Amino acid sequence: MASFVNADVLINEFLANGIDDPETEWIELYNNGSISVSISNWNISDAALNAKNFTITNTIIPSKGFIVLANNFTIFNTTYPDVNSSGIKILEYGPSTGSPQLSNTDDS
Repeated sequence: MASFVNADVLINEFLANGIDDPETEWIELYNNGSISVSISNWNISDAALNAKNFTITNTIIPSKGFIVLANNFTIFNTTYPDVNSSGIKILEYGPSTGSPQLSNTDDS
């Protein structure tokens, strides 16, 4: 019998229009559930005309934990050094093939 997990993974915060846009873009996910959740093979995609996609690999968000998807790890870490030192995992999606960019006006 197959079992299913109901998890509460939410987009907690995001920055779509940063100082060096799009290099300063980031998305923070939060696991509001009581158990860890694997988000491996989850996709972040851009529904614009030239749609781009980022597939998350080998990633688990602990219960009540966070993960940040940053367009550029170096810029994110320089801007928010306390996030990385806190133990929150930061995944860089900018260099990946066909990485999405958050639109500053209209997107989905």
